[in-house]
Amino acid sequence: MPATPSKIGRPSKSNRNPDEVKTEILAAAMKEFSQHGLRATSTEAIAHRAHVTKAMIHYYFKSKEGLYRAVLENQFSGLLTPERQEEFTHNSPEQALANFIQQVLRNASSQPDIHTLLALEAIQNQGLYYKELEVGQLVYGTLSCILERGVEAGVFRPLNPQHMAVNILGTILFYFISQGNLQHFFQEREISAQDMIEEHTTEAIAFIMAGVLRAY
Repeated sequence: MPATPSKIGRPSKSNRNPDEVKTEILAAAMKEFSQHGLRATSTEAIAHRAHVTKAMIHYYFKSKEGLYRAVLENQFSGLLTPERQEEFTHNSPEQALANFIQQVLRNASSQPDIHTLLALEAIQNQGLYYKELEVGQLVYGTLSCILERGVEAGVFRPLNPQHMAVNILGTILFYFISQGNLQHFFQEREISAQDMIEEHTTEAIAFIMAGVLRAY
């Protein structure tokens, strides 16, 4: 007897691994939130993109806000691991700064939607959920500590670590935040190609080092 349409194709979500379902919901939510922000995104749209029911989203994440928090946590979970932070502490300030830039750029290129999501978070929520996750302390705090060590060691010029941290992250991340615009500047090349990312990383490190190293 031929299979009925309901038994053909993809297995139902209820019969699949919960971790797999959660991963797909997070991926769908990331796309929707990065396009519309928290306020304008509906759970219906996320459910439709993830091929699940609204009830399943509420089962796993309790609310749209809970899912939004989970998306942010998921995006930043691997950015600065304890091992990586330990490495920044023990390396020389110059090497730690170069490694930090490479790590942030690597994360940025692998998660292109995070930049528009954070822009919408700042505009719509004034950084409320960003603050809850203490991401600022994780990223800006780590970078500020590297800069402070460099100043104390005499290898970096006198500078304000907090302001310089903002300037550094702005320098390296603008490339990803404005990819849609910059693609028209690099007309003959694909801006998200790996060789372009590597070139940007090299130029960013050289530019930032020239700005922070003490002139002897």
